[in-house]
Amino acid sequence: MGGKKVDLNEFHLVPNSVEETDSFSFNVMADGRIRLNGKMITRVKEVEKAEYARIYLSGDGKRILLETYSEKKENDSKILTRGVINNQNLKDELEKLKIKLPAHFRAKFVEELKMWMGVYDPNYRFSLPKVTSAKLCRPKKKGLAELLPGGDLD
Repeated sequence: MGGKKVDLNEFHLVPNSVEETDSFSFNVMADGRIRLNGKMITRVKEVEKAEYARIYLSGDGKRILLETYSEKKENDSKILTRGVINNQNLKDELEKLKIKLPAHFRAKFVEELKMWMGVYDPNYRFSLPKVTSAKLCRPKKKGLAELLPGGDLD
């Protein structure tokens, strides 16, 4: 560091990459699951007491409407305990529209429609799961030797 003074003008602020905890959002995963974030789960499951959702998709796939209900209606999907909605058709339609999965949607409740609207955020970066050295070194149930022709190396 020496004796040179640090000039703050040589630096720029790097914005927080973690989504604000006070915002609503959901993700559409590559396996067809819609995963609501924690705040949205609280609002939908605990405040609205919703158990089912009807899903509407815009023509370009960049907006999704979720209509939530406490009682099942036709074409509804069950909202599972941890805020997961399984819908393979949504995944298929998004893939046809070239929306890369997993896809992140920032959500807000549209009072006039009484629905949640999610807007696609193509710049959202999903965090990678942490892989520890213990996970990498864990012995497999079937070792490589068992998979090779001739069986065990013993």
